[in-house]
Amino acid sequence: PTMMPVTGSIMKIVSYNDCGYQWTCDNVTPQLNYNRFRGSIEIKYTVEDDPYSDYSGNMLWAVNVIPLEYYLRGIAEAGSSDVPEYLKALGIAARTYALRLKFDGTKHDEIGVDLLNSRKGNGNDQQYFGYLFEERNKSLVDYYTATSGEIIIYNNYPIIAAYSSGTDGRTRSAKEGKLSSNDIAYLQSVSDPYGIISNWATLDGNHMVGLSANGARGYAKNEAKDYKWILEHYYTGVTIEKRY
Repeated sequence: PTMMPVTGSIMKIVSYNDCGYQWTCDNVTPQLNYNRFRGSIEIKYTVEDDPYSDYSGNMLWAVNVIPLEYYLRGIAEAGSSDVPEYLKALGIAARTYALRLKFDGTKHDEIGVDLLNSRKGNGNDQQYFGYLFEERNKSLVDYYTATSGEIIIYNNYPIIAAYSSGTDGRTRSAKEGKLSSNDIAYLQSVSDPYGIISNWATLDGNHMVGLSANGARGYAKNEAKDYKWILEHYYTGVTIEKRY
């Protein structure tokens, strides 16, 4: 079944608890529970295992069905106080990543969703906090709206826009970072002088492929690079195009 909101209203899943970066919702005020969403909510039951996550079969899911531009507003990979050109670059990378999955058929076909919410560091697709995150980071809407419809293109097709939190001074190719067994022309190793993560333990399990969040912030803040320069640096041979 699908639950549809009254026009303009926001839906709340009262049985769903996601307190963001907290590992538990204990002692967290209800106002910080990210359980409100734009769009509709589809309830579905799946019997298949999802090969790209630790979710086994026989599960009941609440799926948020939402337009892509509204989805971006709830992605919690950055906050509104971050560097504007970095935020624009991140928004375009996230938009491209989602669109590529939509075009190619999602890696989560077995459970019938396009993207899985990454919760508490479990490594799924993208951290998605929904409407409350949008309300608490309203300027993000301006940055994403400024680049609405812009995606990263290689050979006239959206790229696999991998990104990571940072590196040890250079990014990795898709093959070196074990994202692919084959070489991918636009996912090559590039210099990342601002991307160095000070806590080396955080590099464990970090593929370091594509856009480096630390590095992109550094280029935007220290060298006043704009979002197109940043994206074209981290993704080799691409163009940034407005496609809708």
